[in-house]
Amino acid sequence: MLSFLSRLVGAEGNAHISIRTEKDFVILRGPPEEATEQPLQGTVRLRLPAGHKVLGVRLCMNGFLRHTEHDADSSTPDSYRTISVFEQESPPFLIDHGHRIVSEDEPDLETFEWPFVLIVPGDVPETFQGCGRCSITYRLGATTIRNSSSASPPQTYRTIRINRALSNSAFTLMDPVTIEGTWSDTLRYSVSIAHRAVALGTTIPLEMSVTALKEGVEVLRARCRLSESHEVTGGRHRLAAFTGDRQVAEWAISIQSRDRKEDHQVQKMTQNLPLPKEPKRCSPDVAALGIQTSHVLHVDVTVRQPEGRTSSYRVTLPVILFISPQLPIDGSETFVWPEDMTGTNDVTLQNGVLDIPPIYGAHLEDKVLDTLSP
Repeated sequence: MLSFLSRLVGAEGNAHISIRTEKDFVILRGPPEEATEQPLQGTVRLRLPAGHKVLGVRLCMNGFLRHTEHDADSSTPDSYRTISVFEQESPPFLIDHGHRIVSEDEPDLETFEWPFVLIVPGDVPETFQGCGRCSITYRLGATTIRNSSSASPPQTYRTIRINRALSNSAFTLMDPVTIEGTWSDTLRYSVSIAHRAVALGTTIPLEMSVTALKEGVEVLRARCRLSESHEVTGGRHRLAAFTGDRQVAEWAISIQSRDRKEDHQVQKMTQNLPLPKEPKRCSPDVAALGIQTSHVLHVDVTVRQPEGRTSSYRVTLPVILFISPQLPIDGSETFVWPEDMTGTNDVTLQNGVLDIPPIYGAHLEDKVLDTLSP
């Protein structure tokens, strides 16, 4: 549900207020010290019984840090603490300055509309909802302005998500990550992913080769799993410290080829590892208000030794997960899939949707130059 139901009680009759936004999310590019402000645009609509006295509408955007102890025994509703971390109110929308809509079907009702543009600063902490014990959320609220107090003025709320994407200059995150080494003088391995940063909702492109240094050594199976580390530090908001992790996904790796090179058997594996399609199951890397998340890819290999016994080996690679402007998350915590992209067969999704720098025409708030004047 994109917003709470309007509170329509008692003397307000058929009074109703609603918020419509062009998008219920904002994308900030780069770290807080580099990101530029972005607009949030929409329309506020107020419907009143004819002759009802209201001065106008107040619109405000608020951000909240909500947390509790991460001890499972202390997670009662009363244990949660809510801290205001952002507040921005637009100038009041007055009835005298609103666009009045007259409907022949509802002559006893008056409807007023006001367009709005709220500017979201680049250093606003991004939304975080990857943990049941702490979160950073935003909402847009509208309520009526009146001369006399009322016990139940109509009001409504709409959830807004703040997404933080990578900086346009983060070229090094396009570089591949490769780890090479030897396991017990038995196997030489090379594990790599095509780039350090991977967009949520896409895939991790993995390549791996294992060379047997002894005759009779063979890889029986390989598996990968992605873990998400979650750390909470006290900071200026005095949050309860916590460190933990969760498993995001797990994949079985297929062995595509077996070759011989310099009298050694070489086994190669290439596979795209799909990330969850539900944002709540996998958070981006975050560092905001004392909350941090990071990700590690674990590769486990089971090997049969010449004498027949099996051994297990592991290697880990750090992975940076980010929200791509081409695949943002909206206010209802779902991916916004482009119309020309399906999420299953698009080549950019299979390669992580890296857009550093963004392709021409995909820059936020930029206009494509169709023609150039001499």
